[in-house]
Amino acid sequence: MVEDSLSVHHGSIAPRISVLMGVYNAEATLRAAIDSIQNQTFRDFEFIIVNDGSLDGTAEILGEYAKADSRVRVITQANQGLTRSLVTASEMARGVYLARQDADDVSLRDRLQMQVEVLESDPGCVLVTSWVEDVSPEGVVCNLHQCLTHRVRINSQEEEEMTGIAAHGSVMMRREEFSGVGGYRACFYYAQDSDLWLRLSSRGRFSVVPYVLYRRIIGIGSISSRFRQAQSRFCEL
Repeated sequence: MVEDSLSVHHGSIAPRISVLMGVYNAEATLRAAIDSIQNQTFRDFEFIIVNDGSLDGTAEILGEYAKADSRVRVITQANQGLTRSLVTASEMARGVYLARQDADDVSLRDRLQMQVEVLESDPGCVLVTSWVEDVSPEGVVCNLHQCLTHRVRINSQEEEEMTGIAAHGSVMMRREEFSGVGGYRACFYYAQDSDLWLRLSSRGRFSVVPYVLYRRIIGIGSISSRFRQAQSRFCEL
């Protein structure tokens, strides 16, 4: 594992937020995803990006951003999948909060600010998401997810109430609670998010900012499209 660029915060005061992203062959969408974080109204963050053995122009693009913005930390590893990329990124994180971002999606400018405000005003909240729009590669809004509350069965005797999370990349979590439940588990090659939400729900509430703060780009090349059946089986597990 090689870290190509270190945040300006390294060795000094830690950033408030660590934004985590895994990337594999995402040259077509990567700039828009990174720009959407760089252009946030909330500025006190580090952006940890794991290049998971990309074979396209991803490495060159990441190098440009790391050179231009010291908040961007690029880590290069052999291809291991998204879950292990997120494990790597989370182990490097120093922020009080962990925010996710996917390499083929975009965050709206006030996302980090509005989610931080929720976590800092509500000590019992361990995770905050937002409304999410599904958007075609051409920019057409296809669907709106408002993240409704539902109940999930932990075992035959016990149920928990959880907030449905439309997009993995839309969340922000308390790092202390994330670490307290063991973080991402590498055995979940898919549905690593559903596994984490289930464990985090035992530590506190999930909240939803009732505004669209995240746009998920829906295309035939996305993980959700290509591996829907495998994801469903992991979710059942």
